[in-house]
Amino acid sequence: MSAITKFIDDYLTKSGKIGIDPVEANALLEKAGILRDSKDRPGKPLRDLLRKGQLPHAFQAGGKGSSWTIPHSSKGKSLASNYSSTKPAPKTQTLPKSVVKPTISNHSKKSFAPLATDDIEILILGTIPGDKSLELGKYYAHPRNRFWKIIAEITNEQIPTTYTDKQKLLGRHKIGLWDVAEGANRKGSLDTDILDATPNDLDGFVRTHDKIKVIGFNGIKAQNLFAMFFQRNPKITYFVLPSTSPANTGMTFDEICNQWRHILK
Repeated sequence: MSAITKFIDDYLTKSGKIGIDPVEANALLEKAGILRDSKDRPGKPLRDLLRKGQLPHAFQAGGKGSSWTIPHSSKGKSLASNYSSTKPAPKTQTLPKSVVKPTISNHSKKSFAPLATDDIEILILGTIPGDKSLELGKYYAHPRNRFWKIIAEITNEQIPTTYTDKQKLLGRHKIGLWDVAEGANRKGSLDTDILDATPNDLDGFVRTHDKIKVIGFNGIKAQNLFAMFFQRNPKITYFVLPSTSPANTGMTFDEICNQWRHILK
């Protein structure tokens, strides 16, 4: 296990990420010739090792049966403690105000309204819009964010050039967009800098969009935020997907697309 742990630790240190999911990690490990991945079930070889306790610093943020998070081996206990001590939000109309005492900040950010039609079957969740998106009032507006290019690639469509065309692309494939956090403090656009997050009413949204079959998290931070506030719906399939952010430099475009295609199956 030392080779796997060292590789993941080095990757997290270089990328600045707080953790990585088994699907993304296994793809990187296979590329490095350390652990062969499964073509049919990406990430399964690494998940099997996690279930056996071979990487004791890894944890399941939402409890047994939820997705795994693999942090740096030196930070596993502290991260796991933070997540395990946070109870999911009760299934009521009342939302928790915050998981921690809010701090005074000049970096308060607010998310957009959901971008979705009534008949969506797939919901993509980010954390909270980046600064460029907030400036322009549009989802995934940073020119180096690969989200729209990835959606076009996995749906075999042309890359949309206008925001109207982007919305139509999502509509044709019954895909909706929203963010886990309704608001947060964040200096800059990095997910690792998010503090004092408060959640959107995702439970209510899913109830009013009852055709949703798949929820995809755009990056592990979105999944981790979700696990802090919500429980997974047994009727919905969840995927932790590689982040489309330009900060995610650990995978090629084709590797990212291969993981994102799971939301369409």
